[in-house]
Amino acid sequence: MDSPLLYLNKFFSYDEFRLGQLEIIESIIAGNDTMAIMPTGGGKSICYQIPALMLQGTTIVISPLISLMKDQVDTLNAKKIPAAFINSTLSNDDLNIIINHLKKDKIKMLYLAPERIESKAFIDVLKYLNVPLIAIDEAHCISEWGHDFRPAYRKVHILKEYLPNSIVAAFTATATEDVQEDIVYSLKLKRANVFVKGFDRPNLNYIVKEVDNKNEEILKMTKDLDGSAIIYAGSRKRVEQTYNFLKGKINGVSYYHAGLNEKFRQIQQDRFLKNESNIIVATNAFGMGIDKSDVRKVIHIDLTSTLESYYQESGRAGRDKKKAECIMLYHTSDRGLQDYFIQLTYPKYDDILKVYNFLYDKTNTKIGETASKGFEGNQNDIAFALKMPNYLTQNILSLLEKNNIISSGKASNWAYIKINTDRNRVKEYFELTSEENKSVLEAFLRNVRISNSNDYTIVYFDELIRKYNLNKEHIDKAVNSFIYNDIIYFRGYKPKEAISLLMPRYNNRDIPINFESLLKRKEFSIDKLNQVEQYAKTNLCKRNFLLAYFGEEREDTCGRCSSCTGSKSINNEMISYIKNMISSLYKETRKEFNKSQSWKILSGSKAQEIYINNFDQLSSYGSLIDVSKAEFDKSWNEIHSLEKLKIEKHNYSTNLDNLKLLVSSKKSLKEIITLTNSNKTTIINNLLSLVKYIDAETLFNEVDVKKVKRLLKENPNLSSRDLQFLLGNKIDFNETKLLLKIITS
Repeated sequence: MDSPLLYLNKFFSYDEFRLGQLEIIESIIAGNDTMAIMPTGGGKSICYQIPALMLQGTTIVISPLISLMKDQVDTLNAKKIPAAFINSTLSNDDLNIIINHLKKDKIKMLYLAPERIESKAFIDVLKYLNVPLIAIDEAHCISEWGHDFRPAYRKVHILKEYLPNSIVAAFTATATEDVQEDIVYSLKLKRANVFVKGFDRPNLNYIVKEVDNKNEEILKMTKDLDGSAIIYAGSRKRVEQTYNFLKGKINGVSYYHAGLNEKFRQIQQDRFLKNESNIIVATNAFGMGIDKSDVRKVIHIDLTSTLESYYQESGRAGRDKKKAECIMLYHTSDRGLQDYFIQLTYPKYDDILKVYNFLYDKTNTKIGETASKGFEGNQNDIAFALKMPNYLTQNILSLLEKNNIISSGKASNWAYIKINTDRNRVKEYFELTSEENKSVLEAFLRNVRISNSNDYTIVYFDELIRKYNLNKEHIDKAVNSFIYNDIIYFRGYKPKEAISLLMPRYNNRDIPINFESLLKRKEFSIDKLNQVEQYAKTNLCKRNFLLAYFGEEREDTCGRCSSCTGSKSINNEMISYIKNMISSLYKETRKEFNKSQSWKILSGSKAQEIYINNFDQLSSYGSLIDVSKAEFDKSWNEIHSLEKLKIEKHNYSTNLDNLKLLVSSKKSLKEIITLTNSNKTTIINNLLSLVKYIDAETLFNEVDVKKVKRLLKENPNLSSRDLQFLLGNKIDFNETKLLLKIITS
């Protein structure tokens, strides 16, 4: 076998590998499952493309972005490397051509969207191919605890079950230690070689500036710019506002966000890449797969939702290894935008109920019944009717769809259907059409008799969806193909946007949704946002703060970031010394003191409480007598800031919205107390106002609730104290009072 360097030179015109690339490639071609964590711009794609060229057969590449797939495939084909992609943009004819090329071993690399793995028919095609390597790009999407979780990625491991001899290689630029573990576990990697190629980018300078007027600051920073700049904003509206401010003051400014039409976005991207514009204002929709070497500044004018996102986006600066700046313009009010997005992304329990009950009410479906028809309309109709933000409605519908309660798409509820009587024509079409069309046609054939008569059969689409696990979008595409090819004749078919209700209607307490998972992800998102804000506020070395987040500890400081050069900076040695003294205090007393108490003891305070508690006898007493209160305060905040980056167990807050989600997740009182790490009295007081949401049997699973109901029927005036006695004191007085209120409400 030729050396990897020969392939690098022949196909990619490089004379040497970047740091770490060769050992990752050698691990893969040696047959080892491999995971590589490499910084943005580190050359991840080379690490699976060269093994794909060296190994016999077709390499499968799982990629999350359609635009990125197309760019990579176009680049490979231009290098005379046979590559293709399969995603939702392909026509049936194009799909069939690719499948035929696969069967003839004419494709070296096949890029797939993760959703394609859910097609059993497509998996059946793959099983007969020689697939030496399965490469997963952006592998952090697999992890629920990654910053860009995609549920379809969780099913990628299925490929390994069908292709047991394939090597699996996972790649990402942004994965904390817990995410790395989750990737290995989720992909079921066997004795994987893990390569972490350093998150430090020495040529990047991290700067946070707290400013009131961000637009004026951008003008200063981009004046006389040598090279190009990306300005990231947190919303489409902010992008357009910033662009409109800059366009009359700076030449060569363009803008980009997902709300613009595809052709315009492509023009803007091309202008930036060709240096026709050297500044682009964009949302995070811009940048994935953009390899522009001369980006001298990446400026964030809003907080990102996670540090992973910030690291990835800021890492688009300085890919030519020359000095570049990653700048965050910060204001104390900035958090509000991201908090708003979190509230819309993880809807409140009451809002979920509104949408759920609206759909069943509009289809005249009672509790226990299955809807006989779907809701004809879309998220806009629901949002308008309920006076609810469109984005919130979209996320609630997505939640219902993920829990198999609804299926949304384009289709009518029913149609009169007659199959073409030419059986050979139907058979020929079936053999040539796409796998999705085959699934729909099979469902029709099972429900409509092929006959020479002119009779039409009525077919209910919602019933087909439930019975054959079809997708509404696939039905609509298939029906259009059937009509065009004269396979099926339809009468009364008028495709409309519709939402099918796949399950019987449940009462509000029993809706089959994993509410705890929703709550867990919401609280996790809040933690992630807290960490971004900590980065903005910290006086620690900014580079070290980012590296610590990804599990890479540094003793030395960078000496260049805004913390290291700012007047508010504090010496790392001082922080380390103060941290050691706080640890000594804990070891001596086995007690965790708050900041005020710790300062009094360690500074040698003469306060009365010190002597009453004999704190003056501790060896750590007075150990920080030469440290100022300001230095201690700064160090305390930084120490606890870093500790929050490594929270091992999360406790939910006890606000009413969270408690609604927990009781709806069928958690017992003991479980809720454990999950919130709160005292029982506080929880019970809050639950007293939520009794209509609570199932007594679940909350008090140690009590015979049926017996309680019998006792109350016999004696409606039974007191809490008497009931507690009759239950053998299994629960205390406050619990008994709550139980009574739930049952009698």
